[in-house]
Amino acid sequence: MGYAISVKLDDRKLRKCMTEARPKVEQIVEKASWNVVAKTKLSMKHSSPPPSAPGEPPGVDTGFLCNSIGIHRRERGVMTVVNVVGPTAHYAPHLEFGTRKMAPRPSLGPVVRKEKADFVKAFGEICR
Repeated sequence: MGYAISVKLDDRKLRKCMTEARPKVEQIVEKASWNVVAKTKLSMKHSSPPPSAPGEPPGVDTGFLCNSIGIHRRERGVMTVVNVVGPTAHYAPHLEFGTRKMAPRPSLGPVVRKEKADFVKAFGEICR
């Protein structure tokens, strides 16, 4: 003796959502990326003058690090939107993560962690 189970999936709403979601996703990623850039630069400008204290964002001296922070649009596929946000200054990783001889002076990481909640919330509202 057995039971037959039948499920009919009406995916019209899902398909509509996916079609409408693409521009919204791009907008959310773009807004979040620019927020991270702006707030990271702001955190550096409001930090103590160089050298900054361990654990604080690096202070601005020449402005090279701050001005190197930007957005690189990496991928735009059918279901993929990727922006890479960060500095291009060669010494940025040493400040962000520290070295054997210097404690970290993070600027990007703390901003990304603060922006994450708004980013996740925006994605949750796409297909409502």
